[in-house]
Amino acid sequence: MKDEKYYKELGDFMKSIRMEKRMSLNDVCERFKPVIAKSTLKRYEDGITRISMETLEKWCKALRVNEKQVINHVIYKVDTDEIARIFEEEQIQTYDRFYSYYDEEEARLMKLFANLSVEQKRLLEPIMKSMTGK
Repeated sequence: MKDEKYYKELGDFMKSIRMEKRMSLNDVCERFKPVIAKSTLKRYEDGITRISMETLEKWCKALRVNEKQVINHVIYKVDTDEIARIFEEEQIQTYDRFYSYYDEEEARLMKLFANLSVEQKRLLEPIMKSMTGK
């Protein structure tokens, strides 16, 4: 899978949220509507299986986490070329839905940020933290 890093990063992040909330795989599976198999969720967490935006939305609801937070995390961690490949392979609706979580100005800034290299993003991190106080 050439987009392995994207799905691995997504799965690792979602697993860390689940662990932080002290939830088992079964707990999360039961909150999916409809319920999904534990083995399927495990493959998502391990980054083995691709996940649609619709499934990501359900996963976020099951964990009671903000989708925007998850998307921001993945954009920050994953190389722009990899994200672009994912959008090329999937329908344009996925790309539009990805940015639909943001208002117009946020979406414009996220698109600019997504076009930066991982190294450029890392260089910006301390500046952004100092500006936001986080």
